[in-house]
Amino acid sequence: MLTGYFILKKELNYRGIERVHFEPTFFDELIDKSVKNFKYIWELYSGWRQKLYKKIEENSIGLEASYLIKDENVAKYIVNNIPKEEGKYELIKVVILEPLEKWTYFDSNSFLGYDIAYLGGDFYSAVKNGLLVNPSKNLEEKYLKYLNKHLLGGFLTVRPKPIH
Repeated sequence: MLTGYFILKKELNYRGIERVHFEPTFFDELIDKSVKNFKYIWELYSGWRQKLYKKIEENSIGLEASYLIKDENVAKYIVNNIPKEEGKYELIKVVILEPLEKWTYFDSNSFLGYDIAYLGGDFYSAVKNGLLVNPSKNLEEKYLKYLNKHLLGGFLTVRPKPIH
């Protein structure tokens, strides 16, 4: 189990993991092309982007394809310093579980719900793509009733069964 924070672009209703992540990224039109040997992505930028990317890279849990920020205060600082013209972002605390790891019901007013997604890449969400974007009638009939107001799984009554 891993716990940390993602900074995700706000969407209208869906509050799951398959959204735009604010994290060090290569924007060809913004990078300093004079930098030849670099170890970190933040070294390719200047200004606010360099400052925030550096904080992310220095305070992340090592995941293959993503940046999970380990310190809540650092994550809050970053989300509060993203320029408004970049769009609205929110800080989400994430608990990443292995597929067969025991799931826990988080009894908290701040709990958004469960999402089932790939770790890294575009964080393809089975919840978003199976029930919200071009859903099949069979999936809708069986599982749509379990989604909460954030369009995430609210309860563990529908836990996937392991395949042996």
